[in-house]
Amino acid sequence: MKFTFDVLFQHFDFPLRFNCLIPEDVHSQIFSNIEQIMEVNKTLLEYMEQTTIGEAFKYLAPFLKLYSSYANNHENAITLLQVIILHIFKYFSIGLKPTFISMV
Repeated sequence: MKFTFDVLFQHFDFPLRFNCLIPEDVHSQIFSNIEQIMEVNKTLLEYMEQTTIGEAFKYLAPFLKLYSSYANNHENAITLLQVIILHIFKYFSIGLKPTFISMV
């Protein structure tokens, strides 16, 4: 399977949010501004198909700062995911369903 933002959204971002599997603040910390980046990606592709690559990047340059926010959050998101995984295994190992009330 080719990994894309659509795969990330369909199989991870949306199910976690829709099914309330993790608290909203935890979800926001993990996925950061991924939805905004997905929109910029779609718009960038559309502009690249209609104009030159240079014109597309020139038009969307101010929005590319979103990528730095996402990248700067990456280490925190990975750390939080590791904490969540340990939390889940801890509860399952003693036969309980994990709760996330006191996670963050």
